[in-house]
Amino acid sequence: SAIQPFASPVECQARIDALWVFPIKSCAGIAVAQAELTPTGLAHDRAWMVVDAEGEMVTQRDLPRMALVQPELVYVGSCLTQLVLHASGMTALPLAAAHASNPVQVRVWDDRVPAFDMGAAASAWLTECLGDSLGPLRLVRFDDRHRRLSSAKWTPGLQALNQFSDGFPVLVASTASLDELNRRLQAQGEAAVDMRRFRANVVLGRADAPDAE
Repeated sequence: SAIQPFASPVECQARIDALWVFPIKSCAGIAVAQAELTPTGLAHDRAWMVVDAEGEMVTQRDLPRMALVQPELVYVGSCLTQLVLHASGMTALPLAAAHASNPVQVRVWDDRVPAFDMGAAASAWLTECLGDSLGPLRLVRFDDRHRRLSSAKWTPGLQALNQFSDGFPVLVASTASLDELNRRLQAQGEAAVDMRRFRANVVLGRADAPDAE
């Protein structure tokens, strides 16, 4: 049967075991001790995205090596000043986090949204690192003046804002659910998987049961 949004609430006790921010959609994440919750999710989560020459999103589904690109966020005081790109065999590339020139239109799933192109150096770095099978790659930053909404099918009566996430501002997973998945995988002779596979922002531990999230 179809899953119904907002079923009756069930009480659940859990603790937050980990917080993750994924600055660039489909690239590696950053484990953080604390995070600011904003209207679009955790601060700077999925604020950047890799696109092809046509402005179409590029993800690990297209280029699995994106998982090896490690972003770094550099702060001066509480102000984010730089996004730095790291990857094995590549020279680190610092970029101004507040870069706001070169406005472009890009597509994330079915949504056409405004963004800012991060420039030729970022394009050259990504294309060298990830290859040119999709042509020249570009890095763009979400234009936070734009309101990209989650599907109203799943948020009746609410307006949930996103940047470049697939569709929801905060992604949650629990260690109980991961343990249950790995139990099933191993019963089928498959290898266990790591929580990072699921790219959750909030990882819950000590949840009462699988699917408690």
